[in-house]
Amino acid sequence: PMARDVRILLGLHHAAAELERMGDYAVNIAKLAQQIASEPETPIFPQIPRMAQLCREQLRAAMRALVDVSEEGARAVCARDDELDELYDEVYEAAVAMMESAPQRARQATHQLFAAHHLERLGDRDAHGHGELLVEAADHEVPVEHGARRGEPAQRPQPVRARARGLPSRGRAAGLAPPRRHAPR
Repeated sequence: PMARDVRILLGLHHAAAELERMGDYAVNIAKLAQQIASEPETPIFPQIPRMAQLCREQLRAAMRALVDVSEEGARAVCARDDELDELYDEVYEAAVAMMESAPQRARQATHQLFAAHHLERLGDRDAHGHGELLVEAADHEVPVEHGARRGEPAQRPQPVRARARGLPSRGRAAGLAPPRRHAPR
């Protein structure tokens, strides 16, 4: 197989893993919705339905960009991540305010805060999982020069990291550094 084919296969494998994790977040949100529904009526923070809508739109756009192998579409998905982050910050502030003004509603505020957190993570999975994947694949695209023979080494450009192109890196949108991976002992 050609190097491009291998990159596409690895990209699809990565996308499948991201989708599986996104499904886990959706299950967590459904469980929280059940808990919220079983408690005394509390109005849902208005940012949460907007966050859900943005996540659906981002997922559709990310899947379209993946199917079309569209770097432009991937960049658009990455750019919309900031809006979700801002909405999450608003939910956080609203939850804190609710807990301070009505401590008896702290449980409902906490459930909504967790739902918003899972939605924000869903959006991050769209932007960072699928978006950066496509942009990275596009960076490594190496056209075969006319007249090159099979078996001759191709001149490969140095890879450009997503961060250098101004795309958000994992954790940067939330203001946190990426988690450290500990080596097995």
